[in-house]
Amino acid sequence: MIGYVAGHKWAFFVAALFLVIGAGVQTISAWVIEPLVNDGLVDPKPDVIRWLPIFLGGLLCVQAIANFVGNYAMAAVGRGVIADLRRDLFARMVVLPSAFYEQNSSSRLISKLVYDVEQTAVATTDTLTSLIKDSLSTMGLLSLMFYLDWRLTLIFIAFVPIIVVIMRLASKRFRSTTQKIQDSVSGITRLTREAADGQRLVKTYGAAAQVVNVFGEANQQNYRRSMKRARYSSAVVPVTTLITGVPFVIIMYVYLNYLMVAQEEGLAGIFMSFVGALVMVLSPIKRLGKVNEKIQIGITSSMSAFEIIDMEAEQDTGTLTVGRATGAIELNNVNFAYPWNTEAVLHDINLSITPGKRVAVVGPSGSGKSTLTALLLRLYLPDSGQITLDGVDIKSINLGELRSQFAIVSQEAVLFDDTVRNNIVFGSGSEFNAKRLEEVLDAAHVNEFVTDLPEGVETRVGENGVRLSGGQRQRVAIARALYRDAPVLILDEATSALDALSERYVQHATEALMKNRTSLVIAHRLSTVESADEIIVLADGRMTERGTHEVLLAKNGLYSELYHAQASRTASGQATS
Repeated sequence: MIGYVAGHKWAFFVAALFLVIGAGVQTISAWVIEPLVNDGLVDPKPDVIRWLPIFLGGLLCVQAIANFVGNYAMAAVGRGVIADLRRDLFARMVVLPSAFYEQNSSSRLISKLVYDVEQTAVATTDTLTSLIKDSLSTMGLLSLMFYLDWRLTLIFIAFVPIIVVIMRLASKRFRSTTQKIQDSVSGITRLTREAADGQRLVKTYGAAAQVVNVFGEANQQNYRRSMKRARYSSAVVPVTTLITGVPFVIIMYVYLNYLMVAQEEGLAGIFMSFVGALVMVLSPIKRLGKVNEKIQIGITSSMSAFEIIDMEAEQDTGTLTVGRATGAIELNNVNFAYPWNTEAVLHDINLSITPGKRVAVVGPSGSGKSTLTALLLRLYLPDSGQITLDGVDIKSINLGELRSQFAIVSQEAVLFDDTVRNNIVFGSGSEFNAKRLEEVLDAAHVNEFVTDLPEGVETRVGENGVRLSGGQRQRVAIARALYRDAPVLILDEATSALDALSERYVQHATEALMKNRTSLVIAHRLSTVESADEIIVLADGRMTERGTHEVLLAKNGLYSELYHAQASRTASGQATS
């Protein structure tokens, strides 16, 4: 955190300077009480009476300006640190390995980015303000108290160790409860996101009361944990006040019964100045007692953020650039198991795809079809074996260079809450080609519906493209792949979730997309892969059959079984309708 503060050193310098001025003015204000009493009230002096009110007014103005500038500059430091930390956290999140996202919910990441980072403001504004201003005020006022009467000051100082012990005991409680509160906030975020994403399912199944009850339990847990921290927080200041009040009573007793009888000249002013300093020092001491809670909150929150920032980014050991690939792909004896599962997903995969050919990969659910595409994109590295593009091991190709060779259209079209146009040109950088956009709008059959949208291609599609139908979302995704114009195309069950009419539109669009490209088609509907140059059949992560549609039907193996089963279901459904 100190490193992040250093990035705003000038704002911090201004804040510290004016907070120091404010602390100094507070000490001077306590010291002025002595001449005010002795020379203004007990034994009035004309010069003091004339100038002291003006001097006090000036002190008040200086303190007001110093407090404003100091607090504002410190707030600038805090918000700047939060902006920097949030930027670095997000930048790290988007380059973390795919395995990280498989093991961490999106709601947990959102909680870290929004709630945890925001809590660090406590460590960089309130805490630093208190540590600078209140510490200096305390030291300045204590020094004045020593100067005025060291005996009375020692009585007060004797109680300081007790305050320190209380602060140390409270710190452990604060850190523990803060961590639990963060976990409960993550749970609330997750439930809110699930309820929003699944709102149609919740309504259809009449499960509103159920999800409200689940949310209520999580919300109540957050409430209980927050109130537990509030109990500790609320107790610190009263206890500190009580402990600091005891020496005040003792000091009053000693002065009234022993020192006052001495009738020393000017003693009244000295004592009133001492009491003023003592009263003033109680507030910064209370805030310093409170600052430990804020420090613990800030530390816990920043640790949560740095946990992500300190994670190792996706490895990119490749250094080669290959230009635009021809699209020749080979997999040699590839084996793979996910990090969280010891059981292999793919076994001894050997596959060769020549440039411009269409290869389909089919098989039952869980056979490893989508895993194959993840390995090609180097989202994961094979445990053994080799994958090459144009004869070059993909491990040795620069990661950005490698992925620029691929365009992908998956079963669930991922659209951002942006315009149709920006979703299509996504990932193309600052360059925009209007002519190319028009061409892909026609080729992907997007123009057939985009003209009916309120603002055409400038219409926002909503979160996850909710304002478009499934077929329309898929056509936008195909247009995005066309606009990318990559030499290798991956279609990962691109039509499996569509109705017949939408599927026909999308199939026409995919035909345009696959032209003159190496295409790897992951399919569940076998009717969509009949025209493939070669069909690979996977079962339990192993290649069991390969060949054209006609060859595989003639073998009467797994492919034939799956194909006839699907054909039978389709015929049965049509007869029923």
